Order: sequence, then structure tokens, then C-alpha cells
Amino acid sequence: MLVLTADFLVVVSMVGTPYVIAAVQMDGTPSFSALLLSVGVVSMLVAILYVVLLLRFIRGWVVGSKAQKAVITDSKSLSSINPQSAFATSTYYSAGLEITLPTVSVVVVCHNEAHQLSDLIDALKAQTIKDFELIWVDDHSNDTTQLLMQSTINYMQDVKVLVSSGTGKKQGLRTGIEAAKGDLILVTDADCQPAPGWLEAMMGAYKSSSADVLIGPVTMVGACRSSSADVLKGPVAMVDVHQTSSADVVKVPVKMSESPNITSLPTDRKSCWKELQQLEFATLVASGMAGAAAGKPFIANGANMGFKKSVWLMLHNQLLFQRLSGDDVFLIHAVKQQKGLIHAVFDPEAMVKTRSVTSISAFFRQRRRWLSKAPAYRDKDILFTQWVVAGINLWMLMVAIALPFNTVLMGLLLPLGFVKLVLDAVFISRFSAFFGINPRALNVVILFIIYPFYVFSLGLTLLKSPKHW
Repeated sequence: MLVLTADFLVVVSMVGTPYVIAAVQMDGTPSFSALLLSVGVVSMLVAILYVVLLLRFIRGWVVGSKAQKAVITDSKSLSSINPQSAFATSTYYSAGLEITLPTVSVVVVCHNEAHQLSDLIDALKAQTIKDFELIWVDDHSNDTTQLLMQSTINYMQDVKVLVSSGTGKKQGLRTGIEAAKGDLILVTDADCQPAPGWLEAMMGAYKSSSADVLIGPVTMVGACRSSSADVLKGPVAMVDVHQTSSADVVKVPVKMSESPNITSLPTDRKSCWKELQQLEFATLVASGMAGAAAGKPFIANGANMGFKKSVWLMLHNQLLFQRLSGDDVFLIHAVKQQKGLIHAVFDPEAMVKTRSVTSISAFFRQRRRWLSKAPAYRDKDILFTQWVVAGINLWMLMVAIALPFNTVLMGLLLPLGFVKLVLDAVFISRFSAFFGINPRALNVVILFIIYPFYVFSLGLTLLKSPKHW
């Protein structure tokens, strides 16, 4: 739910903090009452705006969840159809009517991902729908990533392995999408693992909604601690692989999972650090889905998105390829400008799991990369969200810093914090079960307390733009 710009953070911090401290230092002077009243008015304003924003998210989540339940109810008559055989020809029959599904291409861009690619390969092999095109795009890896990609040609129906025409994820996606033959493009990341029904759920949502863009759900699980050598641990098979640069066949050792199942990703949630990551990440994803369901889409997660190839080709010049990140968000904004249809998929079968990070430094590098595109935002909904979320957190931080100078401010800080904590808890209670998380109340409070400091420190990291994805 956090989206902010460094400029906004610096201005508010440099101007607001001295203002609040000045107010409390003038205790007993005629100006004190006026300044304290001003602080109270600002506190009330940010609280009202935050209430408006969170009620939008809560309402959107309720609307999206109810719509998904209606879809499930309407589709019960199709439950006897075998998805694998029914979709093999992209056509099945219901109540005497012929229903044709769209052709789909899955595009995955990878850069030095050999240490974690086997989980994604297993998940794609386990899909209930087998009739899809898989396009791997190698972003100039210098490990065995491309060889692992090539190995899938031996046991999957329709596979292409390409080398990116540029550098970075955006250029890799361009290479893959332009080569795709599907009407519907689905994208995920190398460190992810889609549920077995992912393709079926996303294709069904596309068919029923006729959306230009699908926002899929993503949840976070335990971190991957494996190294490049871990790829070869466990059952191993030697497979024939055709090198992209020649017709020579080489033998490549590839880890073969004994049970290609989504549960093979680590799911340890006992660590407080992991649970805080899961909770913060789920809040971010849920906000994007709820915003779309409420008619105010503003963000998506590139680990689980779908879109019409024709729409992407029409709008790709608006995706700001010079920016390191934003292949997902800028597409959302471009489609909104063209009055396109953006649909959030509230189907647990469409879930994609991604890994948490193991260190605080890695966490901030990841978030910094995600937020590096924030200065280029022009969409009013994401601008409103970033100002409100950053505003209430930074204002609470500034009032808290000024608190030692005058305890009168406690009367402002406590109501403001109470309103925020209650709204956060209500929203979390709406989506936590859907994402498979069960946050402890203590961790919800911990995240609430540290979030203003997180906003401030993360904003400072944006003063220097990241160079690598």
C-alpha cells in the first residue's frame, strides 16, 4: 500500500517537522494555541483522507469477493468437465453451446535464475491446462539458466527459448511478447510458483470479463536459501538440450522434483521477519486488487498479470522503457487512459507464490527498485494513494518526534493512530485468509509502529536510483 516519491518525503519532513516542534516549543505563548490548532486540523485532514482510502479498499475487496462467488456459483454446471482434456483443444461444450477459450502464451524473463527455476518449471508442468505456449526469455544470464530453459523443450508441448534483444526485464518482456502467438499473454517471474489451476483460472477470468488487463493475486512464502549448486541436489536426470547457438546436443543435469506441487516452495511463517514481509506484501497486492474492483485501479504485480497482446502492442510506447521498473504499473495506467477494462481476479486458484527475502538490505533493495518509477507517475489514483499513505505515516512520525517537547500532542497522536490501526486491522481481516496468511495481532501492531519509520527510510533510499533489476 506504500507508494511515495522522494521529493514528497523530503518536503514534508523538512517543512513539517520544524513546524510541529515550533508549535510545542511555544507553549504558553499566544501563538501556541493557534499553531496547536493547525496541527490538529492537519491531523484531522490526513485521518479523513486515510478513512476515505481504506474504505475504498475494503469496499473493493468485498465487491470483488462477492463477484467471484457469483462466478463460482454460475460455473457449477461445468464442474464435471475434465479441465485438462476439455481445454486441450481450447474448446468445450456446455448446455449444447460451444465455448472457445483464447490461445494463451506464458512469458517469463530470467536473469541468472538457475538456483530457483526448477520450482517454476515444476509448477508449469503441473498446470491443469496443457495447451499453452511457454516463452522463456534469457536476459543475458551467465549461469545455467538458459540450459534449464532449453530442457523444458523435452517434456512440454510448445516452448520457445529466446535471448532478450536488450537488457533488463522490460526489454525481455518486449522480446517475448512480440514473439508470442497467443491472444492472451500471462506473465510471471522466475522465483514464483503458480497454483496448478493458475492458467485455467486466469483464462476463465479473461473469457468471462473480456478484460484488457487481468490483475492476478500473489502471496509471499519463505525465502529461498539455495545456491547455484542446490539446483543439482535431489533426484537428477540428464536431459538432451539443443543449444540456441548451434544444433549440437548437450547433456544437462536438471533437478527433477519428486512431487511437482505448489507446496514445494518453503512455507515457514514462524519468523517474525517473514510474517512482517508477508503482511506488508499482502497489503500491497490486496490494495491493488481492491482498487481495481472498486473501479480505481492503480497498481498490479508483474508476478501475476494477464493482458491482451493487441493491447500491449498498441500501448507499449507508453510503458517508459527507460525506467528500470514499472512493466506492470505503467501498463495499468496506459490502459486506464484509453478507457480499457481492468479486472482483478479474486480466485484462489489463480494464486502465484513468490519468495520473501532473507535480509533487511535485500528487502530495501527490492522495494527501492519497485518504487524507482514513482516520480514518473501521472495517474490520479496512484498519486492520491501515495500522498495519503505517506502523509499519514510521516505526519504521525513528526508528531511523535515532537511529543517529548509537549505531551499535549498525545491527544492528537492517539486518536490518529487509533483510527489508522483499526482501519488497517479491518482491511487485513478481509484479505488474510485469501492469501493464506494468519498474522498474529502482535505483528500487526509491530508493523503499525514501524511503518512510519519504514516510509521515511525507504523514501530516503529513492534519492539514488537503482541501476539493476
